[in-house]
Amino acid sequence: MGLKDNKPLPELSATEITNYWAKVDKRGPDECWPWTGAKDPLGYGRFGIWRLRRTLLASRVSYVLSTGKNPDLLNVLHKCDRPECVNPGHLFLGTDKDNAMDASAKGRMKWKASHATRKNPRITPHGENHYSAKLTKEDVLKIRSLHAIGAFNQKQLSKMFGVENSHIHMIVHRKAWKHLP
Repeated sequence: MGLKDNKPLPELSATEITNYWAKVDKRGPDECWPWTGAKDPLGYGRFGIWRLRRTLLASRVSYVLSTGKNPDLLNVLHKCDRPECVNPGHLFLGTDKDNAMDASAKGRMKWKASHATRKNPRITPHGENHYSAKLTKEDVLKIRSLHAIGAFNQKQLSKMFGVENSHIHMIVHRKAWKHLP
């Protein structure tokens, strides 16, 4: 996975370069080199350029320092899939699409998995097995029967069961929970 800053990387002074490498735990050439400085909430290293009042992604700085090439608007991706790694041998450039495909191939993009399940519904979790289910099978059957006999309208049922009115509509019209009789 990689991230990008839309601004080009500035020229770094010799002191800034020294400070940068001081925050890298250099191990063997094929091992990950963890960033020991500040990290963002996703675990990506951040390197502060205080004269510019700006922080840069540590992996981007490593890429520039090791290759001499500025990634511009491209992402710096990780072969090792470790956001804290700044080993230049583990970094490569890619577009947003490359980044998404890389993340998908490594199983980190839920939307890709859900897209695959739409193409093959037999592997899609249904009903209460779905990760976002708020209702049980019994709840859905009760909603359908209460609505069918006219005991409650959709708005009342949505309040009773704590779900949106639109979801009740989908249930009673069999557009949701279709696998139930």
